[in-house]
Amino acid sequence: MGRLGQIMCGDDVEIEPDDLGQSEPPMPADKRDRKQVAAYVCDMTGSLKKLALDADMKFLAYLLDMAHIEAFNIMNEFAKDGEKDAT
Repeated sequence: MGRLGQIMCGDDVEIEPDDLGQSEPPMPADKRDRKQVAAYVCDMTGSLKKLALDADMKFLAYLLDMAHIEAFNIMNEFAKDGEKDAT
């Protein structure tokens, strides 16, 4: 998988532009919404981690990486659930 900062999140998940400007994301109604939120959080924390590292904010980058990994793991739970449903 390589470095943790290189995890690709949510390439197949679309986020509506209106959702991006909200201070609080809407509460997910079902599993698909939870997957979208996890993908968005994964993408954003990955980008923020890079910014923090570029600014030599190592501890902040570490914390963002922890959130990035958690969001990625949540996305993987959905992938595993999909595999179980397909069999």
